[in-house]
Amino acid sequence: RHPMLRAVAEEPKVDKSQDTNPFFHGGKDGRWKWVPSPLQNDELVRHALTVDESDEDFDTRCRELFENSLDRTSFDFINGPLWKVRVIRQPGFRGPAGGKSALLFSVVHSLDDQKSANILVHELLAHMEASERGEKVPDP
Repeated sequence: RHPMLRAVAEEPKVDKSQDTNPFFHGGKDGRWKWVPSPLQNDELVRHALTVDESDEDFDTRCRELFENSLDRTSFDFINGPLWKVRVIRQPGFRGPAGGKSALLFSVVHSLDDQKSANILVHELLAHMEASERGEKVPDP
């Protein structure tokens, strides 16, 4: 459903013996290409997903992680994934006390436009809500 989430970038193959730079590739097509990731879906998720259990001030921790994600998120363009998800949750977030949880989603901008990102986040949140209610949710 979202094939670009399984994509990686393939570096252009150019003749290095000629005068090459980021704007001239010796007459060859110098554009990076999107190709399928060599990683299986479960490997992509294992590399992309982080769960952060937070006992400290939740809003402060979320703000800190968000600000760090803006400046310090890096992606492996050759192997993938080109997106990352961090789930931040307080102890007892599933219990009657209703602890807080948050989701940080980072993606390489060229993979997704805003409309597709909105659809993806909506599907992800709907899946999480159904899972919290104990419902089995089929993969899209």
